[in-house]
Amino acid sequence: MTSASSGTPKFSTIAVGQKLPDVKLFWLDEAPGSIDSPVCRKGDIKSLTTSEAFKGKRVALFGVPGALTPTCSERHLPEFINSHDELRKHGVDLVACVAVNDPFVMAYWGSLNKAHGKVLLLSDGNGDLAKATGLSVDLTAKGLGHRCKRFSMLLDDLTVTHLFVDPTAYSTTSAANLLSVLQAAKK
Repeated sequence: MTSASSGTPKFSTIAVGQKLPDVKLFWLDEAPGSIDSPVCRKGDIKSLTTSEAFKGKRVALFGVPGALTPTCSERHLPEFINSHDELRKHGVDLVACVAVNDPFVMAYWGSLNKAHGKVLLLSDGNGDLAKATGLSVDLTAKGLGHRCKRFSMLLDDLTVTHLFVDPTAYSTTSAANLLSVLQAAKK
């Protein structure tokens, strides 16, 4: 599908019941806590596909417009880190976050927030996942380029079972909201 005005590809937003597209994401293979300054020199950039990361797992996946941005850093990521154990108790195998940032930024952001072992921070540096899921947002007017909409979803073996998109705030995409969905499913 293409946009009539620009001729650029336009993707429909992924929906419950659909498989997550298989795209390549990136992460920095580094020792936990080894990033202690904004100038990262340690670690190798590694890649993996969404299938490699999420196949056969129940995943709480959330996306943010940008690492180190106010709401993402003050509320969204910390809440998922703090909710990790509770999410696991409710059957989640992996908690992961994606953003259209490079792997070094994602690794530094994770280090600042002590995310290692709780939230897997994945770089969608080229915006491939954001575009393929229809969750890309154009923030060029603010100097931020094309980013990912704020979202959260539950995946079961790559199939979307719940999806929440919140373009202006974070409440519906919060860890608390995903936990309420998981708790309701157990009743």
